[in-house]
Amino acid sequence: MKKIDKNNEFNREEDLTIEELKQSPEFENLSDEQILMFIDFLKTYSHLVYQAHRKINCCEEENEMMIDQNNDNQIKLAA
Repeated sequence: MKKIDKNNEFNREEDLTIEELKQSPEFENLSDEQILMFIDFLKTYSHLVYQAHRKINCCEEENEMMIDQNNDNQIKLAA
């Protein structure tokens, strides 16, 4: 596991891991499957917030500002 320097915690390039989340008291009693579901939700939510921010701020260079989602998961629509 890689320790994240607090000064650069937002410059992270790798996904959260089950082990990292289980170190936190809020996640220690969850199953691995539940933690993976949370990680998937967090990635989807972050992507949606980022894309909304792009649209609100009228970013013209879409290729430079777009997050590449290199996974086969479809973004689930919120109810």
